[in-house]
Amino acid sequence: MDKSGGFVDLGTYIKGTSISTMAPASMVLGDWHSGDTDPIAAACWEQLSDAIKIKSWVIHDGFDGASVNHHNQGKLTTLAKQAERGRLSLKDELDGFIADLQYMLKKRDVVVVKSNHDEFLERYLNEGRYVEHPYNHRIALELAAAFLDGINPLKYYFNKISKKTKNKLTWLERDESFKIAGIELGAHGDKGANGARGSSTSMENAYGPSVSGHTHSPAISRDTWVVGTTSRLQLDYNVGPSSWFHTSCLVYPNGTRQLVN
Repeated sequence: MDKSGGFVDLGTYIKGTSISTMAPASMVLGDWHSGDTDPIAAACWEQLSDAIKIKSWVIHDGFDGASVNHHNQGKLTTLAKQAERGRLSLKDELDGFIADLQYMLKKRDVVVVKSNHDEFLERYLNEGRYVEHPYNHRIALELAAAFLDGINPLKYYFNKISKKTKNKLTWLERDESFKIAGIELGAHGDKGANGARGSSTSMENAYGPSVSGHTHSPAISRDTWVVGTTSRLQLDYNVGPSSWFHTSCLVYPNGTRQLVN
């Protein structure tokens, strides 16, 4: 509830016997993971956004980084499966991510939260692993030059390809605040204080009211809220019983929130 005792459910504001509409200020999507996005979950977020007139999306782990994932080094079977799916080409993965952003931007503004999967690419460039991957060498050299100049390589590539829609797109840097109604939406949730791993407690201590991502498992701990994922629920790296769920968060102008599964 808000301070006056009203609450919002899917764009309908209810206070006592009074009923009116209240469009969300934004929707924080479950982690996107371009290339591994679940098409049914993505279609649900699109349908919901159209129905209750959501004008902006906040996305976490928009870029998946399968083509440059350091966790897969030396895992020949995993890499072979990625190759069969066409997931080892950095350019193809970038083009797919850009296509996803262009699709989102047709109807609404988009805020990209700097996330750990985005940083797979920066680590790939920083470590120079592309010298062993001739299929990625040319594009990686171009991105490495931009990264050396202090430019986010994902932002650089998007601006190179999509000049018409870049003004509707916000790229957050690490530790850059982005708030709506006093709720922090700019932290991915993977980083805790002083380099420690993130947790609900560390998020609460650092930011107060917040909505973050990263775990793929939705949660509410007092004012610390966590979305789920928009990816497929079974990926190469989750094994055993899972709490992953397709969950996004509606953030309303009056400061109330709602997780939607």
